[in-house]
Amino acid sequence: MAIARGTAAYFGTYTVNEEEKSLSLTLEGTTVINQLAQPQKRFITAISADELKYHTQTNTTTGAVIEAAFKRMK
Repeated sequence: MAIARGTAAYFGTYTVNEEEKSLSLTLEGTTVINQLAQPQKRFITAISADELKYHTQTNTTTGAVIEAAFKRMK
């Protein structure tokens, strides 16, 4: 139960704004239902051929800033 409470999963599509260094997410499904109706904008902090890191610019409803990192599997 503790693991389920501390995670969020989502899927959908995204668009990239290279000038802003941002991603805009359009969620088609999520474990956090109130995110479906909200714009999901993330700001890229690092990007390479093998890694992507981004964060939210504003705090979430819980007061947290979302930071995520994705690494290509080899």
